[in-house]
Amino acid sequence: MAWLILVGWVLGQAQAQAPDLAGWLGKNVGFSKQEVARIEHEPVVKLLDVEEKSREVAVFAVVRVGVPRDLVVGQLRSVTEYMQSDAMKGIGVFSDPPSTADTSSLVLPESDFEALSQCSERECKFKLPKTAITEVLPTIDLSTDAGMKKFYGWLHEAIANYTRSYLERGDAALVVYGDKGDAMPLADGFARIMGESRYLREGNPQLIQYLQEFPKGNLDHVEDILYWSIEDYGFRPVTAITHATLLNADAPTNELVIFTQKQLYASHYFHARFEITALVDASRGPGAPGVYLMYLDRALFDDDLSWASRKLLANGVTKSVKSRLQALRDRLEE
Repeated sequence: MAWLILVGWVLGQAQAQAPDLAGWLGKNVGFSKQEVARIEHEPVVKLLDVEEKSREVAVFAVVRVGVPRDLVVGQLRSVTEYMQSDAMKGIGVFSDPPSTADTSSLVLPESDFEALSQCSERECKFKLPKTAITEVLPTIDLSTDAGMKKFYGWLHEAIANYTRSYLERGDAALVVYGDKGDAMPLADGFARIMGESRYLREGNPQLIQYLQEFPKGNLDHVEDILYWSIEDYGFRPVTAITHATLLNADAPTNELVIFTQKQLYASHYFHARFEITALVDASRGPGAPGVYLMYLDRALFDDDLSWASRKLLANGVTKSVKSRLQALRDRLEE
């Protein structure tokens, strides 16, 4: 698949000079000359080929932003700025250590409470571990104000405990989803993405090792950010928790800046998700700074989603990415 080659190139690309992006994108990703020309002015986003019967979606995007690299890095570091898009309905960064106050502004979409009220041990249309479905929800009456207060008290405490545990234990703390009856460990989904990603390991093995061994690994010039978000891709809005890692933000300018986003939880649709953003030099000489912002996203959907639903969600993700990168470019260049 083209996107398998793509990540290896992005992560392994030396930044001594701007790459022959036009020729490379045409050969490896199928960009037309018109699409290559458009990346100078707007994000070009593509759904990449995956097996039709697989649960995967792969998205690639690229845009040139005509500002110094440090300004783009500042947006990545302030993840609430970088993630802004038409699809974003709420976002917040966790403190260190995480606390219940970090999610005080998190309000679930109204449609989620219909799903939560109908949860059973066999099926729930809101992704939760089995114990939450069988032991917590039955004790809460979501039709009353008191019940809603109790629910949010539990939710905020559960999120704080979960994120603290992840910071202490890494992948060993990742949720095991029980909303479809059978156990679906998130760690298995992430391991599948990493296990099939030889190109990731070869492109930047130190970064991948750091993510797999987190929090025990060591890596120079790395920053970790945990945040929650609510995004609407066209179906039920997805509440997610994400571990973002920023590499080489303060390193010399010839070092490739990489920003990864590892999904630690999603309330709907996603079994696992991993995103990479890389900044590649695109300066035009003195007085004409610029970077190519290159984005890749690999996600595994739930087993029970139909092909049509996966297609619609993939389109929703594509629109969200384009909106986010366009807003970023406009914000920085204006």
